[in-house]
Amino acid sequence: MYLLAHLSDPHLGPIPEARISELLGKRFFGMMNWIGARRRNFGAATLAPLLTDLLAQGADHIAVTGDLVNVSLPSEFDTGATFLTSLGAPDAVTVVPGNHDAYVHSALAYHLEHWAPFLSGDDTHPDTP
Repeated sequence: MYLLAHLSDPHLGPIPEARISELLGKRFFGMMNWIGARRRNFGAATLAPLLTDLLAQGADHIAVTGDLVNVSLPSEFDTGATFLTSLGAPDAVTVVPGNHDAYVHSALAYHLEHWAPFLSGDDTHPDTP
């Protein structure tokens, strides 16, 4: 039997410091959402026991869908890459970015730079539009 584990919307935090110019538009509202409520519901204290249990299941593959980051700041993608690596090797972990991972047009470049090994299938590379 093949065991697939699925983790969705970890919203890794905290959101790194940002320049005011980086928080214009949609990112501003995402930051307000984080400050208002999300930071209390998402974080290491919530995620750590879940990950301990998930990894203890011995899944053949882990699918992480949506929203590793909060407002698509460049350094959030570093955190996302570290998180994905902590789950396993790219051949055992796949990520499907969510809407928070694509808050801005430049986010695609960040996905490809930091998460490419986890975006690819067997013997393939992620396509760019």
